[in-house]
Amino acid sequence: MKTSARISRGWVIGCWVAGVALYLFSPGLSVILSFLARIAFLVLLYQAWASIQDGCTGTSAGRAIGLLFVPFFNLYWVFVATRGFAKAFNSYVDRHGLATRKLEPGLFTLVAVYAVMGLAPRLLGALEFLVWLLFGEAVCFVTIDLARVIDAPTRDRPNWGPQRVVA
Repeated sequence: MKTSARISRGWVIGCWVAGVALYLFSPGLSVILSFLARIAFLVLLYQAWASIQDGCTGTSAGRAIGLLFVPFFNLYWVFVATRGFAKAFNSYVDRHGLATRKLEPGLFTLVAVYAVMGLAPRLLGALEFLVWLLFGEAVCFVTIDLARVIDAPTRDRPNWGPQRVVA
């Protein structure tokens, strides 16, 4: 089975570094850059959720992103979409017996907290940037690792991997 969700670590890190550099040196572009950073976050989160869909994951990639657009409910859902991804990823790894690292849900909770705090004035901009960078890097590392493990030959592991249900 080949995974369709591929994430380039360089692309994600480059987006955040360029965004922060432009934000610091051109305050007039901050609204546009903030919008682009949010799009990059949504794309990254969608691809992360898409990489663990095996029929047993409770949240689909579309639902994880779609419910972030519901006013007021999104203040709750951002925790489900981020911290929930870490938990769902760890369950996916356990369920399929994959030899890859697991995610720390605490970092993903912090990402959700900073996403909600983004509504308030940003007092801790550098710390917020570091948290988002760690989030992006963690998601990229595990999804690239997951693709490598899934795409590896399975000759010494019979009945390994997600099973397809034929209807």
